[in-house]
Amino acid sequence: MLPCQDTPSVKSKWKAEITSPLRVLTSGIQGSRTPEPDSPALTIYYSSQPVPVPSYLITLASGDIASASIGPRSTLYTEPSFLSACQYEFSQDTETFISTAEQLVTPYVWSTYDILVLPKSFPYGGMENPNLTTVTPTLIAGDRSNVDVVAHEASHSWSGNLVTNATWEDFWLNEGWTVFLERKITGRMHGNEFAEFSAILGWKALKDSVDQYGDDEDGFTQLVTNLEGKDPDDAFSSIPYVHLLLSNLSANPVGKRIQFAL
Repeated sequence: MLPCQDTPSVKSKWKAEITSPLRVLTSGIQGSRTPEPDSPALTIYYSSQPVPVPSYLITLASGDIASASIGPRSTLYTEPSFLSACQYEFSQDTETFISTAEQLVTPYVWSTYDILVLPKSFPYGGMENPNLTTVTPTLIAGDRSNVDVVAHEASHSWSGNLVTNATWEDFWLNEGWTVFLERKITGRMHGNEFAEFSAILGWKALKDSVDQYGDDEDGFTQLVTNLEGKDPDDAFSSIPYVHLLLSNLSANPVGKRIQFAL
């Protein structure tokens, strides 16, 4: 499909022209679509990503997809029968997540922030593909109790997608700062006690991960890991996500602006 260097240090802009009988979405700016001249049942979909990204952030989705607005710069995509429930779940908070992050860091540079709710086989809570966050349908609880996952994925629009770790041995630079910003967003929206309780849960997850590795001869409890000759999946845990809990939350109240070097 494309040159796909397997390192996050390699970034590039891209454009796509995809022909399909079903609707196509990509992790870029959705462009125009025109009928395929030689086959009326097919449509050509055009999209582009003007901001350089590493290959792991490029995604392509196609299927029986319906859409609905969930904010001034956000569209919700999912299967038609699920559209109404998903729209209700995400329409209240999505724009607030983004605008709150803009107050804390820098303006949002990706133009649009859309959400694609995937089938139940999707094995992750969410993935921060630029312009098109993909999430699990298990977030749809009917009471908006799980939507803070979007605060995390939206935070990646700054930490991870703009400022990216050069290698996966520095994965903590991606996820640690994202959790930090996520907590600042939810803390500003819901109050300091909410952010502090989230930190308590994160601390427990950190302790459980360290206890799970035990003596840790492979060094997986370190922030900077050595993955040479090792399965990166074995190194995956809560540690790179919540290590910034070692900082005192009160040292930077949720109302203060965070400085990022882009």
